[in-house]
Amino acid sequence: MTGCGECALCCKVMGVPELGKPRGLWCRHCDHQSCRIYADRPRSCRDFECLWLLSQRQPDARLPRELRPDRSRVVMTVAKDGRSLIVHVDPDRPGHWRRRKVQQIIDRFLAAGEKVIVAIGDQRILLGHPRGAIDVPTNDAVQ
Repeated sequence: MTGCGECALCCKVMGVPELGKPRGLWCRHCDHQSCRIYADRPRSCRDFECLWLLSQRQPDARLPRELRPDRSRVVMTVAKDGRSLIVHVDPDRPGHWRRRKVQQIIDRFLAAGEKVIVAIGDQRILLGHPRGAIDVPTNDAVQ
């Protein structure tokens, strides 16, 4: 996985409709560190870049190594609206989105008035809602 190093957590936490791969389970083509079909992977996999990976191309905005998904156990992405943060959490480590370094990123988005969606398997928690954190039905949430 070019640029990802040995990190492949997206292959667990993200759903891949083209492969029939559900969220929260390892992809059958992943050995937990790399993709066995990397050259022929689906378009959604080719187009995907997590926030950590994107940040590594910006010297003044690089996220620290401990936020790399295989270390933090969360894959952070920016929603299609370009404003909301989505925090995909390893279902085997459901509380890791509350760790200090991850929480600092979440707090930055919330301080800017943006929404944050915490995705743990099929569960969605919306932060930044006027009534506080609320569960979001999965059919209204992101992959």
